Amino acid sequence: MGKVIHRMRKFIKSNPEHRSIAEVNPLIRNCIDLCVAEFKPNDIELTLELENNLPCFSVDAIQIEQVLINLIRNGVDSLRTLPAEQPRRLTIRSRLTLNNNIQIEVEDNGPGIAEDQKQKILTPFYTTKADGTGMGLSISRSLIEAHEGAFHFDSTYGKGATFYFTLPIGKKDISAEDCC
Repeated sequence: MGKVIHRMRKFIKSNPEHRSIAEVNPLIRNCIDLCVAEFKPNDIELTLELENNLPCFSVDAIQIEQVLINLIRNGVDSLRTLPAEQPRRLTIRSRLTLNNNIQIEVEDNGPGIAEDQKQKILTPFYTTKADGTGMGLSISRSLIEAHEGAFHFDSTYGKGATFYFTLPIGKKDISAEDCC
């Protein structure tokens, strides 16, 4: 298993980067468009708290969208476990941090992560799902780290979880004209 993870991380880091200048909020909206069919049948209320006028950044948009889609789908899976009468909420946020990074959060009000799982949840091949591979969060973290970002989560058991990541803005000479 260790060799598989090592090879995957090496592949992610050594693969030629296909970075371009992007805006975070359109990336988020693209991901929502790809996942929207999962919200209504599961009675999930989606809330967007997207900060306006965020600076553009240089990313491999497909990789960042893969991370976001994974986090959204994990949130949906978590919310499906709630009793039908309990409200199911998924909130996606974007903001600029105090140290000028872009931060994206995906928060759900699902069951949260048990204390004994918190140390393992980002470990390759560890899963809480009956049909999961345990690779989604590990790969997501690797993709964010390959972008020189950081991947985190907060959770209170019984009250939900928030997975979030930060990405550096990068070059200070990216102008508004460079954005999409």
